[in-house]
Amino acid sequence: MAHLLVWVLASLSAYANWRAGVELHAHDAVWFLPAMSGLAVVMVEVVSRAARRWVRVAAGVHEPALPRFRFLRWIFAPSETFAALRVAVLNGITDHHQAVNIVRARDNSVATAEPALSLVSKADAVRRAISATNSTDPSVLTEWLSGQGVEVSRPYIGRIAGQAQRPHLAAVGDSD
Repeated sequence: MAHLLVWVLASLSAYANWRAGVELHAHDAVWFLPAMSGLAVVMVEVVSRAARRWVRVAAGVHEPALPRFRFLRWIFAPSETFAALRVAVLNGITDHHQAVNIVRARDNSVATAEPALSLVSKADAVRRAISATNSTDPSVLTEWLSGQGVEVSRPYIGRIAGQAQRPHLAAVGDSD
C-alpha cells in the first residue's frame, strides 16, 4: 500500500507540474495542494502501521490472521465450523483445513474412545492402569490413577493387581 501511495503521489505531482509548465494559468493548485496533504497523511499512517507490525513480528507478539471459512460452510456445517474456528483461535492455527481436520480427528477419537475412568468401576480403572503402565506395582498404579483423576486406596489396588496376576481369581473382589 505504501508503494502504491508513493507512486500516486509522485504521478499526481508530475502531472500538476507538467500542467503548470504547459499552461500559464493552470488551476491545478486548487485540487493538487489539498489532495497531496491528504495523501501524505494517509501515506504516513500506512508506513507507521507497517513499521509497528514489523516491530510486533520481531518481538514475537504479532498474532497471525485467523482462518476464513466460506459462508456456505457456516450454512451447511455451523457446529463443525464454529468448533474449527474455536480450535484455530485457541491454538493459533491459520489454515482452515488444518483446523477442520483437528476437529474431525477429535470427534472421531471421542466417538471411538473408551468410557472415561471416572465412569467405570474402580476395579476396571485399576485394570486399565495395569494395562497402560504394564505394571502391577501399587505405587505406580496409584500415581497413574491419581493423574487420571481416580482415587483408589493402595490396599484395593494391591488386591486387584494380585488378581490380575492370578486370572482364575479375577471375579473375586470386584465390588467397590
